[in-house]
Amino acid sequence: MGSIEDFMNYLTDMDWGWYPFLFLRPPKENKMDFITLAKMGLVFGSIYGMIIYLLEIALRHYAFDLGDLVTWVSAVIVGFTVLYALTFAYCWNRRAERLRKQDKRLSLHIRRSHLHDQA
Repeated sequence: MGSIEDFMNYLTDMDWGWYPFLFLRPPKENKMDFITLAKMGLVFGSIYGMIIYLLEIALRHYAFDLGDLVTWVSAVIVGFTVLYALTFAYCWNRRAERLRKQDKRLSLHIRRSHLHDQA
């Protein structure tokens, strides 16, 4: 799992994948919670859903239908959120947990060193 997880986190660390919504990416040591995933799903899912729908009507020569657009966008928002939660967010959260544990150990070590130096 380590190399897959590292690769997934490598991809989510790239700024271009978040552009122009870089503000949605949490710090590496923070978990991606449901609120973050919902925001990402709304933003990215809406865009991808509209693109998919527009491609469908262009390639199949369908007439524009608002109901179909809403259906496509809604389905892609849900699909994006679920798939992202099961893949990229899962890997991100595992790393965040490791980084937080590492931070706690380092802080504890620094405090112990500082107390030892004062004694």
